[in-house]
Amino acid sequence: MGEKFPNVKFKGPYSQKGVVGMFQASFPGTGFTTFSRFDFNIRSEPLVALFSGDIAQWLFEKSFFDSLAVKYAEKLCSRQAYNGRFEKWDVLCRKIKERSFAIYNTDLSALSLDELFEKFKEFKKIINDFWNLCLFIDMFDAGFDIEETEKINKKFEFSKNEVQQLLTPVKQSYIQRQKMDLYALIENQSEESMEKFLQEYFWLNTDYYNTGSYRKEDLLNELEETKKGNWEAEKAELIKRSTLLKEKQKQLFESKNLEENPFWFFNELTFWRDERKMFNYVGLYAVSHLALEILKRKNIDSKYMYVITSSELQKGIPSIEELRKRISFPKLFFQAFEKEIVFAGADAEKIFSKMEGTADHKGDLRGMSASIGTASGNVKVVLSPTEFGKFKEGEILVTHMTRPEFVPIMKRAAAIVTDEGGITCHAAIISRELGVPCVVGTKIATKVLKDNDFVEVRATHGLVRKLS
Repeated sequence: MGEKFPNVKFKGPYSQKGVVGMFQASFPGTGFTTFSRFDFNIRSEPLVALFSGDIAQWLFEKSFFDSLAVKYAEKLCSRQAYNGRFEKWDVLCRKIKERSFAIYNTDLSALSLDELFEKFKEFKKIINDFWNLCLFIDMFDAGFDIEETEKINKKFEFSKNEVQQLLTPVKQSYIQRQKMDLYALIENQSEESMEKFLQEYFWLNTDYYNTGSYRKEDLLNELEETKKGNWEAEKAELIKRSTLLKEKQKQLFESKNLEENPFWFFNELTFWRDERKMFNYVGLYAVSHLALEILKRKNIDSKYMYVITSSELQKGIPSIEELRKRISFPKLFFQAFEKEIVFAGADAEKIFSKMEGTADHKGDLRGMSASIGTASGNVKVVLSPTEFGKFKEGEILVTHMTRPEFVPIMKRAAAIVTDEGGITCHAAIISRELGVPCVVGTKIATKVLKDNDFVEVRATHGLVRKLS
């Protein structure tokens, strides 16, 4: 606060974007400063983020991602090493879930301010340990995942479709599990089964930007809405997809006389990334509710939670003048070596654009093939859930990156095109499940494509061509 924003220069900037609040983003942000030291005693490169409305964009040094991807691939190349790390992380996840559920059942107004801060401190420590063990997944997104899968496939010569089948986990995603549990509840609804469901999914109304509890009335409403639809057919379709994928993978193993999936590492990363998203939401449920109660005690409006960092909540909340400024203007966030700076002002976007640099674009857009196929249609650029209403059946969804809340419109899309992501990202996972053509990692699709542009998406070749 009050410090001059540093002039960070990226030799080769790598960008990620999404709908997220500054408070929510500050937890993986802190993890980014510590995870490489945790594993390799390497200091992380600086990160810079721009927060404007509900959209955030991060800039990282691409070479840092690439160099660490090589190190982590070597470190975790055996099943034993990989499983050992996942099991350690899973222990933390169970702890986060158990303690978050305790917060769900606690009247926070009955706790003293000191008790609230102590609980927040405990949660922040566990969440930082959580990110230290799983933030390595993002290191593969800057291009290493594609290069490595192509290198592996030179030996086996699978088709692109077969590679994507082998990259898709047979284990259900957390959204699929929630749907199946909901269908089971319809078939056998009781007070006991509803309580068990709530214990599992109490955090459902929380994500990277929203903070909410999922209570019994929410569950009853969802049950009623689900019953109105063709839920039995949806359940059958989920089971069918899972069964078909297992059969296809088995056939591919037999065709090459394989005992193990040659792409097992990236297949497992896809599953881990999905689990990470879920447990991140579970943790955010607790820390967000604690933060809101702390702000309430200090007579600070809850809206300001979205413009502070987790460290500021602990060490000193900015003045009301500074908070108002952050609400009114875009914000720049700098973090490196456990130091953070927040700058809010009319020049924030201009400063960020200078760091990001400009990318010349002529002709077709190129990205990575995440789900094969071809589709044509009108573009709709959808950057946040507030814009879902404009998306129509059969249009081409163009966005920064997708998250679970995007699934309903992804189901209606003729094709999906994203700026960010690699072969294990959310858009890749869901598009393969749905059989929707998808190109990820174009970097600039949301900048060069506009609503109602007519495009052809040749996802098998990672190509997007504007036709009119």
